Amino acid sequence: MKLNFNKFKLEYNKEYLKIKEKNKNWIENKENQKDKINNEIQRNKNIIIDVGGELQTISYKTLIKYPNSVLGALFNNHIKIPKRKGNIFIDRDPKIFSLMCYYLSNLSLPNFNNIIEEINFFEELSFWKIPIKQNQIQFKFDNKWCSPYLKIDKSQTIIRKNSSEHGIVFMKPKMNVFNSFIEFKIDISIPCKNKNHLYIGLVDETKYKKNYLQSTFWKDSPCSYYWDTCGKKLIKIDEFGKQMLNKNGYGCEFEGNENKYAIEYNQKNRTVSFYRNNVNLGVAFHNVQPNLTPSIDVWFESGKISITKAKEPNVQIYL
Repeated sequence: MKLNFNKFKLEYNKEYLKIKEKNKNWIENKENQKDKINNEIQRNKNIIIDVGGELQTISYKTLIKYPNSVLGALFNNHIKIPKRKGNIFIDRDPKIFSLMCYYLSNLSLPNFNNIIEEINFFEELSFWKIPIKQNQIQFKFDNKWCSPYLKIDKSQTIIRKNSSEHGIVFMKPKMNVFNSFIEFKIDISIPCKNKNHLYIGLVDETKYKKNYLQSTFWKDSPCSYYWDTCGKKLIKIDEFGKQMLNKNGYGCEFEGNENKYAIEYNQKNRTVSFYRNNVNLGVAFHNVQPNLTPSIDVWFESGKISITKAKEPNVQIYL
């Protein structure tokens, strides 16, 4: 009798433990579901923030757009948030903070009233460690803006030249904070009889006419910033076709028939830099407006130019 009782007790305990475990799992699942619902409510709600004395209503989703940023950490409860009169308080310029939140919400740049406002906007992004992500759009040669002496392939990433006549080709999209780096590979099959020339730079295509693409006069290159890669010159042309800069000594001599060149535009500093074979040659131009068009002016007999897939510099360091 005692043996049967012990057996019954053992079976009972086993069933009890099973029920207890099921109940524990049910409670945990319920809490997890509750947390998920609360998190969803939190993500969709708006938060009133006192920014430098101005109350702003901003969505929680916008504030945590980049969780690894200082702003994201602040609103993910990783950093203690100060309060004033019951509202979260952030001691920043309300106008610039609002511009930053516009960018976070739309992932596009806001309209700036002036250059100072634009500079302060980029400083605000730096303060909060918020990145500007590059577009993954591949630069391409523009069929609408290509000299008849150059031929663009179907992919629009390669041009070929088989003529002694020089020609200019533009690329798209325009260069700005989202499209800030473009790299070319140059392969020359037959050099010019006199001397090769290869000009790369940025232009304002709204000031151009189609016949300018084969002109040899600088007056037909309005609003241009060019580097003569062979002559080591920097050339700046104003909107009237007048040379504002013709500076020698930038870069190094053109070596061999295969080289890589690149243009980098820094919208925050409004500067243009050039690269040769992954070496940064330094800032070439200052005070350059955004949304200018990449351009190449080709002066060799035969060869091809390819746009690489590089989205950022692969800088070589020499010790």
